[in-house]
This record gives sequence, C-alpha cells and structure tokens, in this order.
Amino acid sequence: LESIGFVFACPPPWEQRFQELMDFKKQNGHANVPSRFGPLGTWVRTQRQAFLLLKRGKDSPMTIDRLEKLDIIGFRFNIHEKNHEHS
Repeated sequence: LESIGFVFACPPPWEQRFQELMDFKKQNGHANVPSRFGPLGTWVRTQRQAFLLLKRGKDSPMTIDRLEKLDIIGFRFNIHEKNHEHS
C-alpha cells in the first residue's frame, strides 16, 4: 500500500494530546474541554471512558501515571460532580 502512496493515519500519541490539553487549560483557565471540541474533545471523552473502565476493574488504556497527570492539572473525570474522587 505504501508503494502506491497510501498513508496510514495513526492517532497522535497520548502525550501529544495531553500537551494540547495543557495548552487548552493555559488559554481557558480550566481543563474541562467540551466533548464536541474537535479531536481534543474526542480524546477527553476517551479518557473519561478509560477511567470508568479502570474504576470498574476492567481492561483500560488508563494507567496510574496518566491518571495522576490528568488529576494534577485539574481534569474532571466525572463531569457531573464538582469534586471527584478516584475511589
């Protein structure tokens, strides 16, 4: 496929989207990206879904390291609660 010019599209690495989230926070004063905010909004929604899987003890791409990074910048895993707890 590459020989005929096909380009494989891969999603940006997690760290790249996290940097975009930090840039969003710097510009907007918060890390609560609307889920309909383009690719970053989709990524944010995916992080919330991954957190729920982790919380339920299921296979999840959410790692403790990622969870801590998101938590440190004030990311809300449950948008329906003002104060969230991970347990």
